[in-house]
Amino acid sequence: MKRIIGLLFALLLVVSLAACGSNTIKIGVVLPDASEERWANQDGEFFIKELDALGKGYEYEILFSDGDEAKEVTNVDSLIARGAEVIIITSQGSGAGAVQAAKDAGVTLIAHDRMAKKDANNTADYYTTFNSWNVGKAQGGHLVEKATANGCSATNKCDLALFAGRVADWPNATYFFGGAMEMIQPHLNMFNILNVNETFSSLALYTEATFNDAAKTALQAAMGPIDTDWNAGTATIKAAALVVQSLVTNQLRTFMF
Repeated sequence: MKRIIGLLFALLLVVSLAACGSNTIKIGVVLPDASEERWANQDGEFFIKELDALGKGYEYEILFSDGDEAKEVTNVDSLIARGAEVIIITSQGSGAGAVQAAKDAGVTLIAHDRMAKKDANNTADYYTTFNSWNVGKAQGGHLVEKATANGCSATNKCDLALFAGRVADWPNATYFFGGAMEMIQPHLNMFNILNVNETFSSLALYTEATFNDAAKTALQAAMGPIDTDWNAGTATIKAAALVVQSLVTNQLRTFMF
């Protein structure tokens, strides 16, 4: 709910300012992939409902990038060419090309869910998201709860494979992973981590309150070898390889943050 309220506030602020110099405000929305349930039928439907509610004096267009950063930039360029004064984007990667295109055209860019940035000094004008750390904690806590309910313990270890989202999706993927690990790490003795790596093994316990640049570096280093690019197919392939290599039983649990 905070994410939605924040987005609406940013959008209303921008279009209110823009309305001072134009009779019709044109708004563009660029989402990552129409084939994904979330973007097509959740966030996409949300944007349609809320932008329709703006009423007379506003026009909008929603485009999808099909998981392609080059197409994402083309979408932004197309919206700008058609007169968009405000563009809302959930970037496929860093969003660097979209940020540059918007800044070159003097268009206000609102990053939704994932921060869009070219570098530290060139980012989206606004950024709206939810508390990704708490989402990760909910995921990690649920995993530990289910493992405990299924009899996993220090003397009856269960095999566990951990996967991460796209490391480049800063900050949300890192926060998902950090929040999840805050809940999982105190209970690691009940698991055999199948895809453990040296960086992951030495990972310190971080909380949202103690998160800093060092924590970001450490968490992202641990995420690197288990990055799935948010792709279910990639996660499946990696999990299948672990099953073959380890000849694990049906105790295998996999989880992606």
